[in-house]
Amino acid sequence: MTTDPLRSRIFNELRIHYETQGKEFINMTAKNLAFLVRHHLGPEIEPTKVSLPIVDIYEDGATVAHRAALVVHGAPGKHRVLIQNQSPVGHTNCLVHELSDMAEKAIVGILGEDTLRPVFDIKGSMDF
Repeated sequence: MTTDPLRSRIFNELRIHYETQGKEFINMTAKNLAFLVRHHLGPEIEPTKVSLPIVDIYEDGATVAHRAALVVHGAPGKHRVLIQNQSPVGHTNCLVHELSDMAEKAIVGILGEDTLRPVFDIKGSMDF
């Protein structure tokens, strides 16, 4: 679907669990999650360092919720959770929609008012 290895990895991870959500939605979510990874860890992040675990949450031996997260791995035993969400049991599809919404909100916060600036006005857009 894309030549971006990081986006492809995230897309494939999402598609395994959320194939009923549609390719366009999964692709947009993967694109936004890849943006967040690169924003926080740099453009050269290795795709194999990124994972999207989905786990069941238990209380007294019964599944009570599901949790999904966008995680970047560093040295052995070290990781960074960029975003995560939890939904009630039976609502696993809510997880991907919440992750997507959280990613969009984070990106809007990162871009700030720069999204309103004309493309020819590049003053200040390069912080590095």
